Amino acid sequence: MRKFYLMTLDAQRDLQVITAYENGGFTSTVFTTGLPFYGTFPPEVRYFVSEGGIADYLPNARSWQIVSLRFLALFRQFSSDFQTFDPPIFEAGSKKPVTDYKLINVTRCLKALDLDKSKTRYLDMLGHRILHVFADGFVFRGELIPADVHIFRPVESPSAIVVSEEFVKAIKENKIRGVGLIKTKTI
Repeated sequence: MRKFYLMTLDAQRDLQVITAYENGGFTSTVFTTGLPFYGTFPPEVRYFVSEGGIADYLPNARSWQIVSLRFLALFRQFSSDFQTFDPPIFEAGSKKPVTDYKLINVTRCLKALDLDKSKTRYLDMLGHRILHVFADGFVFRGELIPADVHIFRPVESPSAIVVSEEFVKAIKENKIRGVGLIKTKTI
């Protein structure tokens, strides 16, 4: 049975992180739904990074999947189900553009979560009931995940990014920095 992991951010003190951002009127959640994005960034959207080494997975408060060029190359070895963008990132101090990162928008979504066995609860957000899956509570039905899929978003929790054990092995072999991995269950 294949294993899968929830990919999260693991902020390391010696690496860059997003310290501030300006969104203007831009809806920053467009990159957490699994839907393709065909727009552009308005000029008032700006993210500022701290000093430090390049993080392969850049921590930020908006849950954007911002990756180094090195990590992007690894993603491309395992999937083509994502879009890439040049994110509007600038050095916090000098305000100079930073070009060492790409924003990826994973567009492969699978309905593979076993809701009866997963640890969930409903949240009330502005009068709407929203399903929440706890990070340590994902349980997938393995037969619903194709063998050639290594990176996807669960339909039931589209802001999450799930990766296969094969991709995790490559992350470790390539010493990708800034990635946290939470093991899920597969039945």
